[in-house]
Amino acid sequence: MSDRTDQSSSQAWQLGQDTILQLLTELDQASQTQRDWDWMWRDHASLGPICLKIFVDRTSAELKEWFADIITRRIPQNNFYPCLYSNQSANAQELSIHFEDLAITELSASEFYQCVEELQTQRQGRLPQVYCPDKDCSYVAKSSDIRTGWIVLRDGLFSLDRSFHTPKFDQQSIDAMLLTAIMAGELGEISWDLFDSDYIYFEATGEGLESLRNYLDPNSDADRLRQEFSRLLFRHDVEASSANNVQEAAALINQHFQVPLTELDAIANLEAWLRTTAISQLPRYVTVELPRRLGSTYREDPNYGRIISANSRILWRWSFGG
Repeated sequence: MSDRTDQSSSQAWQLGQDTILQLLTELDQASQTQRDWDWMWRDHASLGPICLKIFVDRTSAELKEWFADIITRRIPQNNFYPCLYSNQSANAQELSIHFEDLAITELSASEFYQCVEELQTQRQGRLPQVYCPDKDCSYVAKSSDIRTGWIVLRDGLFSLDRSFHTPKFDQQSIDAMLLTAIMAGELGEISWDLFDSDYIYFEATGEGLESLRNYLDPNSDADRLRQEFSRLLFRHDVEASSANNVQEAAALINQHFQVPLTELDAIANLEAWLRTTAISQLPRYVTVELPRRLGSTYREDPNYGRIISANSRILWRWSFGG
């Protein structure tokens, strides 16, 4: 894809009908040629943020190296370039530090600054909105008004996060380029969730690259996808009102889901099942009905936390009834 840097400044790249990066010559083509990754979330009101969490077999260092390769060598430089603020001169040292942290060797901070200066001249001071280093594991999309998106790179996780504001074309395009690289298999096989951090629930989920391709493909039937996600994200209600403690509750949860008995301790057995079973074989929403008397000890009992933390991709709700 490196030959794309030679294209004219009027051109931009975006995810197309065939889920590969295609050339756009007019910005108004974007809505017809791309299904943006948060399309499903826009059907209802929410403050956000919305997160596309892609689980990969890569360390944070490997993800940083991959991301650095894209932003320094593969993004068409006539269209995009990483920047912190519209006025770069006051941040030259900061840029140098960020680049050292990223271990980027393709471009020095001074060369980077010169490219930004040239870009400002070409674009009459209007810098595109792109991702830039923020913290050790995150990169934010900067603009003159608000933060509308960021990515997170952690061990085993690549996450695109967005607020309720609709992103601009530049950000959608660079998101599309990152996702295109992932769907090409550059990070290996994946598993993914689309998660609403405001209402705390899953919008969509999938196993494998093909499932993400189907989700992002504008030719895929949206209603059929929603039906599939509803099936995968079904809520399970566990009746445990007879439990006298969390151990007994765990035993009833094991019984409800017919968890194989590999450990004598009920909580340890449940933990082992949650940690070692493929997410496609696990419940995603679990409501556990417990007696009211256990509600007074819920916050002090670490065993609830053990169950919750065994698999972060499952949402638990503990209901203390009558």
